[in-house]
Amino acid sequence: MKKLLTTIALCAGAIFSAKAADIYVNNSGQAGTWQTITLALAASAPGDRIFVSPYGAYTENLTIFQDVTLTSAVAGTNFNVVGTLTVQGAPNMEVRIIGGEFSGAITCTTGGAGLNTKADVYITQTSFSSLTAQDFVTMHVLFCDLGGSTMNIRHGEVRGNTNLGTLTIADGPNAGVGDTLFIVGNIFVTNGYIYWQNNDNYFYIANNR
Repeated sequence: MKKLLTTIALCAGAIFSAKAADIYVNNSGQAGTWQTITLALAASAPGDRIFVSPYGAYTENLTIFQDVTLTSAVAGTNFNVVGTLTVQGAPNMEVRIIGGEFSGAITCTTGGAGLNTKADVYITQTSFSSLTAQDFVTMHVLFCDLGGSTMNIRHGEVRGNTNLGTLTIADGPNAGVGDTLFIVGNIFVTNGYIYWQNNDNYFYIANNR
């Protein structure tokens, strides 16, 4: 019995130690924070949340290669990145970007993701110059004010966005037909449009203008 209890205790300790961490970024040099988002990403583990101070711009090009949430430290105020964001796909990856402003493009690459192990990337209340997602990356673009930006995706949903420019639904590898794309409740800029060139997906398009 003593051996069994010891084993349970060790397992419980392992579970506790694997708990996701909250990481803070503040380029003012505040104690206990990282000065750049790049350093915070390098220090993060899968599942961590990175809270970025919105008071001051971060001039850097970011790369995310594991599960992580990148969000503003102040609700309702976006953090500002003068640069680009690249998400390198991985099997069953889940990345969340909430409350950001990127002067450059967001690019999501296939990486190791596959037909049955798609990566999920959530872009919420965030702006960017353009967005491109390669195959086997399921995009969730939600409630963003896009300022006429263009998007090119293959899988996922585009819901509740404003000032959307051109939305291109690109063709995939002609595999996995049956995925569903949702394009719902978006407001396009004048002369904005949807360009459909995908024969791999069912789709639902409603209440856009």
